[in-house]
Amino acid sequence: MNLKSLETFIWCARLGSFSAAALKLNATQPTVSMRIKNLEATLGIDLFDRTHKSNKLTPKGRELLQYGESIIKLVDEATSRVANTSHVSGHVKLGVTETVAMTWLPDLVRQLDTNFPRLRVELEVGLTNVVWSQLLSGEIDLALLPGPVRGVGLVSHSLGLVDYKWMASPKLELPDRDLTPADLKSQSIITLSAHSNLHNVISDWFKQSGADHWRATVCNSLSAVSSLTIAELGVSLMPPEIFQDQLLANKLKVVETNLPLNPIEFVSCYPATGQPIAAQIALAAQSCSTFRRLN
Repeated sequence: MNLKSLETFIWCARLGSFSAAALKLNATQPTVSMRIKNLEATLGIDLFDRTHKSNKLTPKGRELLQYGESIIKLVDEATSRVANTSHVSGHVKLGVTETVAMTWLPDLVRQLDTNFPRLRVELEVGLTNVVWSQLLSGEIDLALLPGPVRGVGLVSHSLGLVDYKWMASPKLELPDRDLTPADLKSQSIITLSAHSNLHNVISDWFKQSGADHWRATVCNSLSAVSSLTIAELGVSLMPPEIFQDQLLANKLKVVETNLPLNPIEFVSCYPATGQPIAAQIALAAQSCSTFRRLN
């Protein structure tokens, strides 16, 4: 039994098919099948139940998966602590949401360029649900997104809290008092699509007061949300940290409400048995994050 075969087995079990594991490992499907057969021959057991169309693990397969994930995690920890970072090479894919991309992501990329000069970093910027799906499918190696996140075999670290405030153009001339969800319900709510965490936060906020039905203008970009808000087309929920220039220029104003909004915690998340470099990138993300630290 070798690490390559063990890693292949883990990804086949996690992704549910040999073809998906082959794509993740940049290998051919026959190669993946051969590694699994050799592993089964070495152990003298069947790891997958071939009577099912999907790759369902046998009881012994489930047992090996627990050991395998522990072994790979230990190897990754040893590699990350002992290896000279300037010699780390390869390709890593990061998935980030727009709030991260518009704040401290350049600092993170700069730090990675300095610490890992031979590492090729590829970035995917998307909505929360899209980034989350990419992580679960193995399309990306590390995600920086709103939490909380839960999943078997996943490791997460806090990146801090982000405060969100209702905003509008001063020219919209909303009442100068704490507004209620019922007040805002009469306005068009400019927000990201249902694939975003922000959309869910807004829905929950309105439901708290019984104002379930609200009018929405939906797009897939936070920059577009701010532009439409400045153009007096409605109100939006956005992080003031990102739009300080627009607030100072009086293009946007914070709309105070009588129902407080809880801050959103952002996290880094990666598979425990994924790329060894993911843990180090997660630590770098923590050091670069400008989000408010947890007490």
